[in-house]
Amino acid sequence: NGIIGSPWVAYDVAAAMTWTRSERRLAELDPVHRMTAVLEAAAHLVLLEHDGQLRRTSVEGVDHYRAA
Repeated sequence: NGIIGSPWVAYDVAAAMTWTRSERRLAELDPVHRMTAVLEAAAHLVLLEHDGQLRRTSVEGVDHYRAA
């Protein structure tokens, strides 16, 4: 979905992954689990930024990440 090489947001990362042991897509999860998945992806992005692997820019209050 074009994540590599262009800025992405936590939702993009969560949508590119599979979740649960059944490898369900983000859209297949109920709303609470969807929100939790996006927040988990966001937490990992923050950690990767802290470690210097990503750069963050904020656009209208939304954090966008790109490889450092």
